[in-house]
Amino acid sequence: FDQREAVLYGSGWPLKESRAGLVILRSLKPGTMLGNEIPAVNPDLTEMDIPKGVMMVQWKSENECYFKEIINCDPKLSLIPQVLVNGIMKREYPALLSVVRKLCDDFEGSIYEQRMHEKKEWYDKLRKKISNIANEGEADLEDLDEDFPGEEAKN
Repeated sequence: FDQREAVLYGSGWPLKESRAGLVILRSLKPGTMLGNEIPAVNPDLTEMDIPKGVMMVQWKSENECYFKEIINCDPKLSLIPQVLVNGIMKREYPALLSVVRKLCDDFEGSIYEQRMHEKKEWYDKLRKKISNIANEGEADLEDLDEDFPGEEAKN
């Protein structure tokens, strides 16, 4: 097995009514996006391709959360051994969930919440596009780059 690498673009937003958060991912090719340079994949590594991915985490109780991930990924392997898939699931998900939970706990009143309030029209537009993806499987995300809230939203 060679090492793998993927450069991803993700957009996330809270679903307050459901006490959840949603992140949509996709691979990026080298170039520039939103004023940021997208690096080329290390030539010594194999580039994975992720055309679409969605992750959702929902707070259920003090000791319980729900996590769902659907990712269309081509790891550029001719065969993925089940032991590898099981190992990743057992080792990586608990760490990811604890990070996501901390982020959810710290969300109220955060700079991200302030930005979403200040740029309500843009985030409402994004929420509608995400809803289209969830309901119809597709949405035009290209015009979101043009209306991005600005440099302050990248920090």
